[in-house]
Amino acid sequence: MAANLFVPATITAAATLLVGIATACVAVYGARLANSYRRQLDLKTSERRIQAYAALWALLRVASPTRSEPMSEAERHDLFERVTDWYYTDGNGMVLTDKTRQLYLKAKANLRCSDDELFPASLCAQAHRREFGDLERWRSELSRQQLSLLRTQMKVDLAIYGKVSAGSLHGPEHRLERDFLEACGINLSDEPWVHSCQGDRQR
Repeated sequence: MAANLFVPATITAAATLLVGIATACVAVYGARLANSYRRQLDLKTSERRIQAYAALWALLRVASPTRSEPMSEAERHDLFERVTDWYYTDGNGMVLTDKTRQLYLKAKANLRCSDDELFPASLCAQAHRREFGDLERWRSELSRQQLSLLRTQMKVDLAIYGKVSAGSLHGPEHRLERDFLEACGINLSDEPWVHSCQGDRQR
């Protein structure tokens, strides 16, 4: 009688073990499949990002730091429209990283907003202290600087340039650029900004 009871118990234990093994195998396979999917998605996103960023980079030529003449108000407004169209074309805006999106949105808004709406708010007082002619040149230079910072962050996102340099952001003449970065949530202690601003971290 005891022997007959032992057989079902043994079968039950074996079945439970097999179920446990099968469950573990399914979990491992599922995890590998999920990791593979994420890797494929990351690869596709990286490819799309390169294409999207290349298109945006081309649009920003009008704001090149090597340009000898300041951008006119009309050019700034036209650039605003162009980069806005870029954002929605083919879902380009979806491949922006969080940091780059903040820089993009704020620098874009500053292209055509009123002097009272400049970001960060500390720029408004700067604008009101300038004469009209000087104000236009200042607005042009402001946008060129901010769009240059955007391009630097874009290079960081792509991770194909090796070590990215942000140039020199040290000294009072670059205070507005540092303020803009920090207001956009950029940590100046992170790469590539830390070496550019390291002379200012002691203040």
